[in-house]
Amino acid sequence: KLHEIEQLLHECAGDKLQCEGLVRPEEVVKTIERNQPEVVWVDLTNRPIRALSVIATCRQRFPSISLLASGDDHDHLLMRTAYRLGVVDFMETATWKSDLPETVGRIDADRIEKKKQLERKTTLSKPGSTSSSVAVVEALSVLIVTDDKTKGEEISALVQTQSRLKSSGVVDCRKAMERLRLLKPKIVWIDVSSDSKLELLREIRKSYPDCKLIASSETPDFALLNECFRAGVADFLD
Repeated sequence: KLHEIEQLLHECAGDKLQCEGLVRPEEVVKTIERNQPEVVWVDLTNRPIRALSVIATCRQRFPSISLLASGDDHDHLLMRTAYRLGVVDFMETATWKSDLPETVGRIDADRIEKKKQLERKTTLSKPGSTSSSVAVVEALSVLIVTDDKTKGEEISALVQTQSRLKSSGVVDCRKAMERLRLLKPKIVWIDVSSDSKLELLREIRKSYPDCKLIASSETPDFALLNECFRAGVADFLD
């Protein structure tokens, strides 16, 4: 598999990515401390639980590193867990070659975002910073997008049970962007049931990069979840 990855990176990533070697899970921390890679690729095929543990450890101990995951099993719960732990992308072994160019773009975007976060953190930690020592916690507004009115009311009621959230109402897909411009919610929750919703996710992500996205579906599958996470959702709920 190491040879396959090296060949793949050479063919599809050019000078963007270079394979530094293959390590066992128990060797990951020491290898990262020694080699200081910018990207760690974790394969979940053989020992998925151990691999998820590696992802969690890397995320906690090396927050500046971009994480990739891959696997052969179309287990959407496994993939969703990997995304929740912080991976930039999840690639199927069968589609590595076609996926990698876009994955490199996601890595670039992730590294830019991490750099911005570090700069903001550095600015706030400087003496004389205007940041207040007492933070006022306000409820986050949630705009719900669905073409099913009943489902929208159910999601809105669920949102209202959370003290940190407040519903900004329910809107169908056609009017979503207009309401988003007017209400400027912190979160958009989209009921994903068609390709048009995926396009809407991408449009919101592009136009409102600071807005958090949540997707949901009653019939989630591997491909749908992966496309939603790649479109920029913070989480996917069944």
